[in-house]
Formats: sequence, structure tokens, C-alpha cells
Amino acid sequence: MKRFLNCFKMDTSGMIIIKFHRANQFSGEDDILILESREEPEAKLTDAFQGLIPIALAMAELPKTYLESCTMRGITISYRKNVVGYTLTVLKDLNYSDQPLSITAPNKKKNLIAEEPDERDMLDADIDAIDKFTELVWRYVDGKRKQITLFTEAAVAAEG
Repeated sequence: MKRFLNCFKMDTSGMIIIKFHRANQFSGEDDILILESREEPEAKLTDAFQGLIPIALAMAELPKTYLESCTMRGITISYRKNVVGYTLTVLKDLNYSDQPLSITAPNKKKNLIAEEPDERDMLDADIDAIDKFTELVWRYVDGKRKQITLFTEAAVAAEG
């Protein structure tokens, strides 16, 4: 069943919110589903999510020097006919404030049928990174979470 990611957010408390839609197999209409979870994701997902920071900074035309002080907060993807739009949000730590600066990069699009790309379109390499991240989101939705170790090797050896 085809599904489309609309939104992924990870807050500072560890809450993950995923909104996606998929075609209902009986009605043919789209179902909108929301998953809210505090279950820790695989490290691959967290790393891929934080790896989107350079893309968000480039979209917002901000310097790469911001990279070290930013944390990825969310991504929103919109779908309209043959155009996909991407909006990324990062938080930037500030030196003299208790709260970070929220930076929402302007929506960038990718026209799926245009013969010549517009210079304002998303770069193919950036879309590839987002697609890889999306694959990891689907693993999370399907139940793949961080695996914890229940017993240390010493405890297992002692039981043996």
C-alpha cells in the first residue's frame, strides 16, 4: 500500500510525531494517520534526521557556520499533482537567550515532470537524502525501534 510522509517532528523531550497519508483499500480515499511515540528510534533514523541540517541551512540561505549550533526539529512534505514541496525546521542555540531560535526554511519544490529544473528547485542530492530519511521513518512506523540490551554479557555468562 502506497503511503506518503507529510510531517516528521522530534521534540526535545523525545516525542516523535509522524503524520502520513495512504489510500484506504476499501474506499479509495486517503486516510490520514498520526503516530505519536516516545519510543527511541534507531540511531540510523536520528543520524539521518540530523543530517538534514545542512539542507535546511542551504534552503534558508544561511551560513554553514550555523551547523554546529543547530538541531533538526521537523520536516513537512506537501504533494500537489506533479509537484512535491519541502519545508524544514531547525533550532539554533543562542548565546544570550534561554530559548533557541526557530528557523523554518522556505518551502522548496521539485517539479516531477519539468524538463528543465528551475534554479529554485530542490537539488536532486538533497531529495535523495530526504528519501533515505523517509525510508527510515517507514521502518519506525513499521515497528523498528532502538534495541536495548536487557542483560549484560557478564549476567548472561553467570546464568550459563
